[in-house]
Amino acid sequence: MELILYIVAGLILIVILTKIGLIPEFLVLVVESILIGLISGFVAWIFDWGFETGYKVGLYIGVLLYAIYCIARIIAPTITIEFYSDGKSKVLSERGSGIVGLITLIGAILLSIFCK
Repeated sequence: MELILYIVAGLILIVILTKIGLIPEFLVLVVESILIGLISGFVAWIFDWGFETGYKVGLYIGVLLYAIYCIARIIAPTITIEFYSDGKSKVLSERGSGIVGLITLIGAILLSIFCK
């Protein structure tokens, strides 16, 4: 019975975190950092500097670029206004996504510092 409650609570938590945007922002952070790390590691491997060193430097560069991207979304947000057929309109702004991205970044950094 407890297992069913844990599964249901976990699914509810995943839905809530996806709705506020934490899970997509975390996935963007991880994928962007890994891709930049792989590119940097490959370049370092070509110049015989060692793949692992280039990969670590690339991960730091990826996290830095993600932070700049989040700050840019806060400073100059893209604002979209959707109009519906019943006369209602909805304003969508990237500013909230930038704030959620920075919160995700800070959480990931704190997690990596304290969970060694």
